[in-house]
Amino acid sequence: MSGGTCVLGCGRPAAERAPANGPRLNPSASGCQLSRVPSWEALRRGIRAIGVPMSAPRARDFYRQACNSAVGRGCSNWGHLFQAGSADLVRAAILYRLGCLLGDASGCLDIGGLPGLRGRSFAARARVVRTELDGGCAKGSAESCRLAGVLLQSGIGIAAEPVAARGRFQDGCRLLDQVSCDALETIDEAQDAAR
Repeated sequence: MSGGTCVLGCGRPAAERAPANGPRLNPSASGCQLSRVPSWEALRRGIRAIGVPMSAPRARDFYRQACNSAVGRGCSNWGHLFQAGSADLVRAAILYRLGCLLGDASGCLDIGGLPGLRGRSFAARARVVRTELDGGCAKGSAESCRLAGVLLQSGIGIAAEPVAARGRFQDGCRLLDQVSCDALETIDEAQDAAR
């Protein structure tokens, strides 16, 4: 860190981000705020390189931030924490699906390997999660809108509702969530192509 500048290339396009064996940094240093780090992978490697212990809550925060920055692997890894830690398979499935949509192949594989994906208890939990996410979205949480959109679009444990999914992505986009905006654009392009 020098002069309060993030050494990971905060705010730069993905092609210009730090290489996989990138810089070492102190993640708690004031010059590099987590909300500005575009690549979880470089951050993870930097943390590992300097020997900062990675606890589950700390990892969750990094994975969540990466997922919110459209890093598919961050979504998939965040899903692993839901599956292992709280055994919340519905939230894990949503995050795996989002990771898959963002290009992380492990997320695509992980969702297929979830136990009981079509069982009654899974469906009941999916309805509860949908209610929770809809409530968060109504209160202005872009993350809740995005995750509700993925749940409704994918039909994870519930019937797919494309119109409602589009609405959640639209809500997320209004709240300036880029992943929601991208999903909304993809839906609209598909509808235009079908006409």
